[in-house]
Amino acid sequence: MKRRNNKQQRIDAFLKDFVCRHNKKQENPKRKRYPRDESTYNTIQENEFGFYIKWMPMAAWCVANKYENTTYSGIGSPCEYSLYEILVCLSLKSYFHFSLRRGRGLIKYLVRKECLEVKVPSFRMLGYYMIDPLVRECFEKLVEITSDPLKAIEDSFATDMTGISTMCFSIWFILRMERKIRKRDNLNVHITSTIKLNAVTNVDVRVEKGNDNIIFREHVDSVAKRFNPKEWSGDCVYASRKNCDKCDEYGIKPYFKMKENAADKPKGSPAWKRMSKESKEDPEEYDPHYHKRSNVESTNSAKKRKFNNFVRSKLDEAKENEETFTWSCYNFGVLVRAYYEYGIVPEFVSQCI
Repeated sequence: MKRRNNKQQRIDAFLKDFVCRHNKKQENPKRKRYPRDESTYNTIQENEFGFYIKWMPMAAWCVANKYENTTYSGIGSPCEYSLYEILVCLSLKSYFHFSLRRGRGLIKYLVRKECLEVKVPSFRMLGYYMIDPLVRECFEKLVEITSDPLKAIEDSFATDMTGISTMCFSIWFILRMERKIRKRDNLNVHITSTIKLNAVTNVDVRVEKGNDNIIFREHVDSVAKRFNPKEWSGDCVYASRKNCDKCDEYGIKPYFKMKENAADKPKGSPAWKRMSKESKEDPEEYDPHYHKRSNVESTNSAKKRKFNNFVRSKLDEAKENEETFTWSCYNFGVLVRAYYEYGIVPEFVSQCI
């Protein structure tokens, strides 16, 4: 009798669960997908690497020329490899997310097939340049130079911070708390992206946390010099009066999420007061502009799916550099899309022809 009752209870529970899941499906239908031109999408994906291997050396050449194409710092004997060759090799290694040895093997193969014309340094020398601050500065310039061609179509921007996993653990926390932990350390990546094509205009990778608003204002200064921005969106972290004043300085209208406990006092910031008033009195007009920041979330997601969400390096400088390299590679994929959808040819291509 007990077995029969238990069996009946399991059947009743199964039927109840089935009915609940069926009702949820009816209440929450599948999310609508935005239509896209499949033919153009296929063409972009199929030709991305071809354009990357063609355009990346041109962009690296333009950046290297700004630093006189040399890695010599004035100490010791000059390096036999130019800055251009170092940038090309490290970019290819990061594009495929290879180790230094495997990446060097790939580059040597491309040189033999006459796809590249560079001298290939040893893996150990490439490792030395992985922690070079000059190389990081060059790749940050590479991010900027690969986003500049989009200034004709982009006037809205968004900023956000995301975390990148590492292979290291917090040793000081283990020693202080006298216990082992499984949680890994993270890098903090601050990016500013465009809204239409989700290109990255500025990237700032740091091991330590904080300084979100200082980094934000640096990005605003950089973007305002190269683009004609009209709107800027972000979450509540950036809803400070200084940030609003910085946007207003360049004629940019800020759309940040206001904190629930934020005081209504402008404290000498008219831009912050206007933003706060509009967000409360006219949310139907304000919210669509604020929610453009979803594009920067899409940018983070796209980069992580394409170039992984972790770094392999152990040194702090190498971690930051490795992550910066991959963001420059991500932008080349956006440029290919801009070429096929808008007919945009980067300026550095015409400079190198």
